[in-house]
Amino acid sequence: MLNNIFLQGNLTADVDVKENSKGKFSVFAVAHNYGKNEKKVTTFVSCFAGGKTGEIIAKYFSKGKPIIVEGSLRQGKSNLYISVNGFHFCGPKSEEKKANKPIESNGDENGFPF
Repeated sequence: MLNNIFLQGNLTADVDVKENSKGKFSVFAVAHNYGKNEKKVTTFVSCFAGGKTGEIIAKYFSKGKPIIVEGSLRQGKSNLYISVNGFHFCGPKSEEKKANKPIESNGDENGFPF
């Protein structure tokens, strides 16, 4: 069954790095705007990234920075979230620093809390 999602938006807050028995993971939310003028709507989407992907996102992204996340849609205890498999820099080139390719991880094997 196909379950791929790409989302472009800005981080709503600094990335929160957490740890459980399976290892470290990063938790963050992306604000995505759509529509125009008076009909503009903002959607806030929770994201979880484990392993190296989560570490790199925490290192290079902070509140307000643009990002493209790719992953799969998952059902948590009370909401939907994106299990991030990779990401892309989409801000000005000066913010990209070293990375310019998508970074990939192994999804839920990296310690997501759900």
